[in-house]
Amino acid sequence: MTEANTARFNEEALSWDSNPSVQLATALAHKAYLARLPPPEILSTYDIMDLGCGTGLLSLALAPSVRSVTAIDAAEGMIAALRYQRSLSSSPLR
Repeated sequence: MTEANTARFNEEALSWDSNPSVQLATALAHKAYLARLPPPEILSTYDIMDLGCGTGLLSLALAPSVRSVTAIDAAEGMIAALRYQRSLSSSPLR
């Protein structure tokens, strides 16, 4: 990611989760992932990595279904927003 893109995502981090398009895209992605992943008894043993996790909307949605999630993003603002959201939940997110 270029520095300009990273700066843009850092600036948008605080309002990212309230964007209806982001909410819809996350819900659709979550539904698509769950339809293609193994059954819950197997999925619950998975450790997954979310590269380009943004504020963690998808990471947090998938976290209850898996053993752990490692979330990575180049924009520190997005990671800060994710850390805040994680502090409000008990998800197995790293």
